[in-house]
Amino acid sequence: MKIIKKVLLLLLLIPLNVKAASLELLCPTTTSPNTTIDCQIKTQDSLKGIKLNLSLPNEITTNKIETNWNSYYKDTKGLVVTNNNTGENISKISLKISNQATVGTEYQIGLINIEASDNEHKLINIDNIYTKIKILSNDNTLSNLTISNGSLSPIFNKNTTSYKATVNSDKTTITATPTHPNSIIKGSIGDIKLNYGINNLIITVTSEIGTTKTYSITITRPFPTENTIEKPTTSTNSNNNTKSNNYNKKKNKTTEQDTSKIVIPKSSDASLKELKVKGYEIDFNPNKFNYKLKVKNNVNNIDIIATPNNSKSKVEINKPDILEIGENIITITVTSEDGTTCKYLIEVIRNQEKTKKQKTPTTGEIIKSNKEVPIFPSIPLAILILIILLLLLILFIIIKRIFKKEK
Repeated sequence: MKIIKKVLLLLLLIPLNVKAASLELLCPTTTSPNTTIDCQIKTQDSLKGIKLNLSLPNEITTNKIETNWNSYYKDTKGLVVTNNNTGENISKISLKISNQATVGTEYQIGLINIEASDNEHKLINIDNIYTKIKILSNDNTLSNLTISNGSLSPIFNKNTTSYKATVNSDKTTITATPTHPNSIIKGSIGDIKLNYGINNLIITVTSEIGTTKTYSITITRPFPTENTIEKPTTSTNSNNNTKSNNYNKKKNKTTEQDTSKIVIPKSSDASLKELKVKGYEIDFNPNKFNYKLKVKNNVNNIDIIATPNNSKSKVEINKPDILEIGENIITITVTSEDGTTCKYLIEVIRNQEKTKKQKTPTTGEIIKSNKEVPIFPSIPLAILILIILLLLLILFIIIKRIFKKEK
């Protein structure tokens, strides 16, 4: 029995160490230079008071600290807080990542010099807590962009995202190089087949951290200026002499013209040359396919003019007969000669009807209103006058009789 008591006494004297789960530091595992991230310090209910300092590298600084605890102080170096019994205890730390942070490096941040106490004011020892944040590139630009059989306009610049070109060929090769090697390129790269007319090509660059940038190239393939003619092949007989050949040429001259094949390629141009909404201005661009338009509540219909770039293309406008309150989607579908289709969308927002506020009458207006109300609004004025005259006549007769009795 004495041995058991000594063991219990020794256990009471040993400092209590709390598991790491009682105090957590939660931060994003990745970020990029020149950004701000939010970390959280979470605790269990068993902790009622905490004092700690922040351990940060030179490239990371404290932007702001917020807490739902009762705080004694909070600054760029740390905080001292006590439980305010509002449920889950969370402290938020906003950290600024410097532009000097090195891409590919893992930076360590931590909570150090931690002192904690429980609800009985007993001190609890907690080891330092660390986490790592890796810096990834947010560069989503191209270092080079070229096409074969043509040149880009304007001259390539990584910050310019829209280009035009003319290619007199049925295909071109697009080469794109990312500025950062870990960026991913998707879209119209490599060998690209071109239709006659306008070809809209899109290239998307996704950075290592996940941000995207889109480059567009509008390539025009001109229509042929002359018809392509295929002449039938003629075989010469070795037994025929020159005179016979000349005779046959003259004889078949008309036949050759009749049997010539004129190949006229069908247009694949499914773009618009003009898009207008009567009474409204929209910033139309043949390569822009989505538009927004706001109209007043009393407008329930709009007129749209859509002209195809190629006169042989067909245009179909799908819009509601009456615009509904709120969002209305209008679709303009352009179909080229060879069946290529292109859709332009207009999102029309019809405003809600404004409700008129009823004006509360003032005391003076109430008095004025009461004065204008007739005493007997349901009786015509003529009848009212007759009744008054009749009453006066009866009163006169009664007074007259009273005088006679007195005499």
